[in-house]
Amino acid sequence: MGKGFTGAILTVMGVKSHIATTTGKTVINDRMVTIHFHSETLLNTEGEVPGDWLRLWFPHESRPGKLYQRAYTLTNVDADAGTFDLAFVLHEPLGPASAWATRCEAGESLEVMRYPGIPFAIPDPAPRGFLFLGDLTSYPAICSILETLDGEIPATAYLIAHDPLDYTFDFPQGEHITAQWISNEQSFIDHIADTDYTDFYTWIGAESSETRAAKKHLQTHAGMPKTHMNAQGYWNKGRAMGKSN
Repeated sequence: MGKGFTGAILTVMGVKSHIATTTGKTVINDRMVTIHFHSETLLNTEGEVPGDWLRLWFPHESRPGKLYQRAYTLTNVDADAGTFDLAFVLHEPLGPASAWATRCEAGESLEVMRYPGIPFAIPDPAPRGFLFLGDLTSYPAICSILETLDGEIPATAYLIAHDPLDYTFDFPQGEHITAQWISNEQSFIDHIADTDYTDFYTWIGAESSETRAAKKHLQTHAGMPKTHMNAQGYWNKGRAMGKSN
């Protein structure tokens, strides 16, 4: 099957392909399903960095012969067993990945690539605190990072709920963690504008326009340098991401 321009570029760059096979799935609710995978070659034997992600190539019934790449965060990794989970947000209309996740059964295989990215790492010297901004699409990544943070450094997280079911997803607990869902009628800036985030480290993964607005605010009002910020638009409001590249 064809992977389009992006697939060709990744191949030229020498990004290695792996095969991951489904071993089952768990339906969390109408907003999320977790797919369980196994791969002989994909996982790092020395362990995975929290929030690390994969590129997977999905078929779609509307365009036979085409593959569509999407990125998902590794969770529940057991490198020795070669197993891991990926959480799929279900939305309307269904995209290639969410459509595949709703119908897939155990024993199906997908092509997977690990594109070298910037791993999550605590800056040295350590920041005064952590700020996480996201939504359900970045919920698995944010939770995996929160679970590994040093409890001596405070961490604050605001995630925008785009569906009433989003409020049912819990956050890791800890005296150093303050995390909450916020209404999609609000913005990140509504919640962060009155707080001093100087010398914080910020991780943002949300809708692209919200990500850009929060990033600009923190750079302008908190003087946050690029070395203390990781910002990534996870999706685009009002635009279907149905291209193979």
